Amino acid sequence: MDINTENQEYHKRLRISEIQFSRFQTIDECEQYICHNNQCQIVLIVNDTLPPETIEKFHNLRSVSAIYIRQTHEPNNAQNLRKIWRIPDSTDVNQLMNKIQQHEQRRVHWLEPTGISNFQENDDDNTSIEINGEFLHSQLLLDSLLTMNLSDRERSTAIAYFRKEYATNTSVLEKINEFESTYTANQALFWYTQSSFFYSILNKSFRIQNIDALYQMRIFIRDIHDQLIEQQRNGSYVSIQVYRGQLISKAELERFEVDELVSMNSFFSTTFEQTYATFLLPEQDLEGDLTSVLFEITINEYSSSTKPFANISEKSAFPDEQEVLFMAGSIFRITKINLNTNGINVINLLLCGDDSHNLKNLFEYMRIDIPPNTIRLTYGIVLANAGKAEQAEKFFRNILNELPNDDPMIADVLHQLGNVLDDRGEFDESLEFYEKSLSNKLKILSEDTPSIANTYVCCGVAYLRKSEFDRAREFYQKAMDIYKKVYDDDCQDVAMCLFNIADIDRFEKKYDDSLRNNQRALEIWTKCLPENHPDIARAHMSIAHIHNILMSGTESLEHYKQALAIMQDALPPTHPDLVSLYDGIGKLYYSTDENQIALEYFELSLEIKKQLYAPDHQTMADSYHSIGLVYKDLGDYQQAVSYLQEACTIQSKYFSSDDEVSIVLFNDLEEAKAAQNRA
Repeated sequence: MDINTENQEYHKRLRISEIQFSRFQTIDECEQYICHNNQCQIVLIVNDTLPPETIEKFHNLRSVSAIYIRQTHEPNNAQNLRKIWRIPDSTDVNQLMNKIQQHEQRRVHWLEPTGISNFQENDDDNTSIEINGEFLHSQLLLDSLLTMNLSDRERSTAIAYFRKEYATNTSVLEKINEFESTYTANQALFWYTQSSFFYSILNKSFRIQNIDALYQMRIFIRDIHDQLIEQQRNGSYVSIQVYRGQLISKAELERFEVDELVSMNSFFSTTFEQTYATFLLPEQDLEGDLTSVLFEITINEYSSSTKPFANISEKSAFPDEQEVLFMAGSIFRITKINLNTNGINVINLLLCGDDSHNLKNLFEYMRIDIPPNTIRLTYGIVLANAGKAEQAEKFFRNILNELPNDDPMIADVLHQLGNVLDDRGEFDESLEFYEKSLSNKLKILSEDTPSIANTYVCCGVAYLRKSEFDRAREFYQKAMDIYKKVYDDDCQDVAMCLFNIADIDRFEKKYDDSLRNNQRALEIWTKCLPENHPDIARAHMSIAHIHNILMSGTESLEHYKQALAIMQDALPPTHPDLVSLYDGIGKLYYSTDENQIALEYFELSLEIKKQLYAPDHQTMADSYHSIGLVYKDLGDYQQAVSYLQEACTIQSKYFSSDDEVSIVLFNDLEEAKAAQNRA
């Protein structure tokens, strides 16, 4: 800005603000300053008397994030550039400063990654196993947060969490005190739109899927959700378009495909003004991994299945922004992608409902499959089903510590802890919790209650893992008798018992019985479950295991493929069931001497185990053994010895040297060593 009398008040007020202010008498002086401070983010305030070519020159400097032009004349072409924001000549200093700070706060927010989940409807693409399972379970987790019963102490618990997170930040703690004394449910959007701890911690938790933090803040997530519904009722949102500028990774951009669905994992802020969205959009990082994207979002219609969104101007801390906020988890369909349009990648999105994807039936089934008496435990159950056993265990242990000693829910919590400990491979401790749960249930429930049958089934699984087959069969039979009495012979719970009994038959080498029980379980599940339910995949996988043992490779591969197709939709990429699936497919290819393919699947299984179990967990020995055998057959004896030695080390921690598996394993190691010495 040039120096004259009418600008003195600007200079004075800028000097006392938090912004570092410099003023220049000449264009050259200003340009030299910008070039010397090219690592800074610089905002220019100029008069519209500057030549258009000068403004364009400043606009193209990477360190200049915005140019504010005091408008006294009709805008020229240069003033239509992306970083330009026009200021009426009548704008006073306070208004200008507030506007700059508001824009910079919003720009910082839009710099943050949003967290986008892709959904692939092409079942033939194996990469969808890493996408659709996460998509499904992120939707289930959010649903559980919004439907969970809330107690009177939820708010104080959340505020205590805020104080813990910002314990060393005095200024934020003061803001938290203000929040505690003034917050009400109808101020949720006002606090969210401020540039404060509330926005930062909430969006970050959604973005990185901080499970504990989201649970702690569930009351505020509910408040925002309810306010969005209220604001939506007060507006009309048919055939409108909104915009959002964003920096995303180039790899993320490459994953976008036309007609694909995407879900925004956090709250998603947009604006009615395209010029505002592009003005706030940072320059893409040409030398790094980030690129500029402008989302153009069309809302043609919405229904009860669409997550809420609304123009929140009336409730916002910045009412002049005309901001439209979408609820976390909102789903959109990509309708068009235009790459590198004037330096911006434009992605057109269409708002969709929760019933727009082919997982909708499975989502609804899994949503209502949780017993009503355990609604408080929903969040932990969804975590466990998503393969997040460690977080689920922490959740259930916290609930257990909160419950009074005589609370009947203790039995259900103990049961769920048994489940997650089983998923984590802590089989002995898992059985202890199942037995405690069963003891509690037998004291407060009648003996033919399905809840007791559920725990009988889990006790059976635990005894099966200990190779106590008779006890396992006894528990499965008790459970099946209850299910048949309460329901009928063709209910899904009876199918689960048949499926588990088939496991015993397989371990006892009664393969015909195992195949018959598995096929019966599959027949029942196919009738009463959604076609992509994980239990149907488990039945196909178990049948494939039997055919593999019986050397029926074609039948085995067919069932493995069906299991894999379902798991691509229904399970996250680190779910324990995938370990068994990958191992089974690996063994099938190993048996047909397709060693490279076998190795790929064994390594996939091992990678999941490394995320689920301790490095010396007994299940790791199986993977090291399998991979060692493949390398041995491939003639890579050094790798073979390395893996087999690791397998032997782990095996010896859990089993004696005369154990059947130990003998086979140690013999394989000696053979590999001998082959290495001969090579």
